[in-house]
Amino acid sequence: MESRSVAVGIAWMLVTTFFFVCVHATGKYLVVTQPVGQVVWGRYVFHLLFATLILLPRLRSLVRTDNLSAQLIRSAFMLGATAFYFAGVQLLPLAEANAISFLTPIFVVILARPVLGERVGPHRWAGVFSALSAR
Repeated sequence: MESRSVAVGIAWMLVTTFFFVCVHATGKYLVVTQPVGQVVWGRYVFHLLFATLILLPRLRSLVRTDNLSAQLIRSAFMLGATAFYFAGVQLLPLAEANAISFLTPIFVVILARPVLGERVGPHRWAGVFSALSAR
């Protein structure tokens, strides 16, 4: 049963990667002729409609939160990250912008202790150093 779970996980990662590529390529195409704010607005409005349709039967239970302020702050950061990404792809080739975005996990590990107060074990640091040395 475990090998099936791994195969399903791999399949979901491939599907997710495909959709991220589609969003990034579409954004790169659109920011050439449209303002970044409009492209970001369209990205989130259509995402909201799509997610609402899929999750409609369970929507009420899924939107409950015990910490609304943290969710709103997270949403604001995600909105800002998307806007900066689309503004960046106006100036950079898409491949370079994606390569830079692959650094996100490294920054998460580096900032986990000072920002979140989480303990980062040696295995995670080894991963960060191996990723940095692979450049």
